[in-house]
Amino acid sequence: MPPSVAVPVHVRKHATSKIARMMNKHRVFLATISAAVLVSCSANPGPAPVEKEPESPPVSSAASSTSAAPKPEKKTKKSVSIGIDPITGGLNPHVLSDDSVFVRALATLVLPSAFLGGEINADLLTSAQEIAPPTSTSAVQTVRYTIRSEAQWSDGTPITVSDFQYLWEAKSTNPGVLGASKYRAIAGIRSSNGGRTVDVDFSAKVADWRDLFSALLPSHLLRDSDASFTSVMAHSIPASGWKYSLASVDKQRGILTLNRNDRFWGKNPAKNETITFSEVRDVTQGAEMLRTGQIHYLDITPTEVAREAFELMPNTQVRTQESPLTLQLIANLNLSEAQRAELRSLVDRRLIAKLAMGRSSDLVVASESYEPHAELLASLGRDVRIGVDPADPHAENAARALVDLLARHGVGAKLVTTDTASLLGTKLIDGSVDAIMTWNSANNLDRYQCSRPKPATNFTNWCNKQTDVEISEVLAGVRTPEDFNAIASNIETSQHFTTEITKDLRLQVRGSGIVGPDPQLDQWPEDLAALATWTPKED
Repeated sequence: MPPSVAVPVHVRKHATSKIARMMNKHRVFLATISAAVLVSCSANPGPAPVEKEPESPPVSSAASSTSAAPKPEKKTKKSVSIGIDPITGGLNPHVLSDDSVFVRALATLVLPSAFLGGEINADLLTSAQEIAPPTSTSAVQTVRYTIRSEAQWSDGTPITVSDFQYLWEAKSTNPGVLGASKYRAIAGIRSSNGGRTVDVDFSAKVADWRDLFSALLPSHLLRDSDASFTSVMAHSIPASGWKYSLASVDKQRGILTLNRNDRFWGKNPAKNETITFSEVRDVTQGAEMLRTGQIHYLDITPTEVAREAFELMPNTQVRTQESPLTLQLIANLNLSEAQRAELRSLVDRRLIAKLAMGRSSDLVVASESYEPHAELLASLGRDVRIGVDPADPHAENAARALVDLLARHGVGAKLVTTDTASLLGTKLIDGSVDAIMTWNSANNLDRYQCSRPKPATNFTNWCNKQTDVEISEVLAGVRTPEDFNAIASNIETSQHFTTEITKDLRLQVRGSGIVGPDPQLDQWPEDLAALATWTPKED
């Protein structure tokens, strides 16, 4: 051990004095800096301080080439963006005035259904089967649904019998709803097991009961609303019971955003974190959004040159498809059979279709000879009253064009403008309209079933006992829907109710930034049916 070395006292004093002076200097410096920081913060507050990552010790080039770990790649959110027509209605898939390809797709992403594609939705139900009706009731058929204990709305509320009851009551009693005929056959709904076991009793046999309770709605948020059923979802879907939830609706920017539903309990959650729907108002905007990757896909109403413009773009695939909707003029019993026949003869379908849609190309119009005659309507003694919902610009364009066309033939006519539910629930019943111009997707059972005093989608006011018997036979499975389609065709031939103007045609454009069911767009399912399976293309 080396000998200890004594340090002279004067050296120790000098060192201590020097250290003290240095510490004093640091105190002054720190005080000055602190004061400066306080002044700068009070005068112009900046962003929150960012903590710097500690620097790694230097590594030799040889070592770094072999042992340095690569930086983890930054994960990007999976998001799909779809361009759509401007949204003119609400978001309720059970209401005719809201019905569109977009609203149907939205419902499949956000709202739970008892059956999907004819198969039980095993994420929502553990079972769904017919059981013996209770002897204490007059029910002729009972179906029992057992809801999974995990099934819940995005706000944490369980999905229960209340949601089944709400949809049944709404669809069996309100005007302007779709698919009402089967719900009217329900006599009552009972429950057990805390509302998780749902027994549906029918007063009339319904063979195809698996179509019922599609797109269930959050009854706990809608039932007590002051709004009617047809307008209760005019601006939003307040809770989700499926893979996505509605995060926001930006009316000004025309953007509707879905987020993955974090409360979804099923085995296969959503593939994407977000799905964005953006309103596209013209071809130029749509093309630019495709080029810049703001949208991956378009589903819009064609314009005169839209197809050519999108086909010209590189890396796009384009197709057109008919949707279930048809623009129709539907006359009712306020006019006689002969007057209805005359009204139909006055409708120049191709002209009305062109003026309604604002284009002459990509129109699906029935080819019929145009032989107008107006003797009866010209001597009617009053105006022919054409009802239309002004929320739909194409239907309103068609109705206005028809009024002008009737005037050309010496027939007075005027518009009656109000929402679809009021047209059906009030104006049709009190005799305030003679015909209604509307987009219609209702099946023939709903169109001809007697449903007074509040017709669901019976625009004609037709109420015939024999027709109702035949409809009941279709519901019971004694007749096929095709059988009744032939019956409906005979009714139309003799009664002259409906004049088809044009089909709803969709222009669909696939950009290069999306992966779907098949490399070729022509092989994709119709409309936006497979949207849940689409993913963004990885770079």
